[in-house]
Amino acid sequence: MLKSITLLIFFTIFCNLFSMEINLDKGQILKLKSSNEKFLSLRNNNNQWLAKSPTTKFKLKRKGDKYFLASKESTYRLKLKENKIKVYTQENNFSFVVKWKTDKIKISQQKDGSNPWELKLVKNGYKIVKDNIEIGKIKFYPEKGKIKVKDWYGAVIATMKSEKLFPSPAVALFDNFGDQEKLLIFTILSLFN
Repeated sequence: MLKSITLLIFFTIFCNLFSMEINLDKGQILKLKSSNEKFLSLRNNNNQWLAKSPTTKFKLKRKGDKYFLASKESTYRLKLKENKIKVYTQENNFSFVVKWKTDKIKISQQKDGSNPWELKLVKNGYKIVKDNIEIGKIKFYPEKGKIKVKDWYGAVIATMKSEKLFPSPAVALFDNFGDQEKLLIFTILSLFN
């Protein structure tokens, strides 16, 4: 039984990694809250994706096989490959890369992927690692329909209602990314997980 479940989980992760399909239901809303305030949100409104933070709004646009996250001030281009997404500014400058492996996700501000934030898949969640040091965790509580983000002391710093595990709440722990980049990462990890 355990072996079957493990194989099913592996197969599901493997298929999701290489399909790079948008993975959020029509009408679904994800809201990451920090200190009881809305921090980041993503919603599908009639196949129009809208990502919001207190300072920024992005709309996801698709042109052929290319994706763009556009706001009034700026546009980011997403370059999708089998197991990674590179994000570029409208001036074609590299911003960051997200790489998926079977049991982890790496996010780096370096084009070569060095010095990444790592999200390591564990039972019912992710362990968040930076510079080989665990800085926090994401834990999914299926019976409550909730995801909690905890810092390395175990204090809850953010929550999100969800019926399944998403890696996107990890952005609450990312201190070296700006607000726009956090929203971009939240959106990418929510839609392409």
